[in-house]
Amino acid sequence: KSETSRFNTLVHILDKSDTILPIQKVLLDFIDLFCKFKVAYMQMNILSNKQFLDDFILNKELCEITGISSNAYRFWKDVKAAKYDGCRAVFLDKRTIYKKYQNIIPTCKDLCGFVQSQAFCAYTGIAPSHLIEKNNSQLYKKLEIINLHGIKLVNLKKLYDDLGLDYSFNIYVEKCKYFGPSPLEKKIRLSHEMCLGYY
Repeated sequence: KSETSRFNTLVHILDKSDTILPIQKVLLDFIDLFCKFKVAYMQMNILSNKQFLDDFILNKELCEITGISSNAYRFWKDVKAAKYDGCRAVFLDKRTIYKKYQNIIPTCKDLCGFVQSQAFCAYTGIAPSHLIEKNNSQLYKKLEIINLHGIKLVNLKKLYDDLGLDYSFNIYVEKCKYFGPSPLEKKIRLSHEMCLGYY
């Protein structure tokens, strides 16, 4: 039998109270097949901290709009899902969304240039406190920050553009006094105290 056929058979067996098969064996077989079944239907990728979400939409937003379970994507054939390392938010590749919901994509927020705030902090080395408006951080005023269904996102591409930097550069932010003299360290002053280094 195919894995799909075996999967359906095991679901039926688990639903029968008079089965003579040892329940432990059935459960183990069920779990094994479930994992294979799920893997065949989805791919979960880990994004680098500087990778823009140009080709993605937020799974939570799609689910809110359609009223479907936040875990539905796990059972869509060939869908590509992604998240940043250490983060829980799931993003779905727009090109692989289940056909039934393709018409919803234009109503979702365009995430071109954005990265999740945790990824932005890990990449640049700044503390999360800089991304909170009430803390009156000078860096906050230079960033485009949005909150989408409880997920904070930062427009990293816009920061590059505003500073005239090529996207291939790696960047980091720290107090200017800790930078070495030019040209040992290339830097751009963001405020009286903070500078952005790039290499």
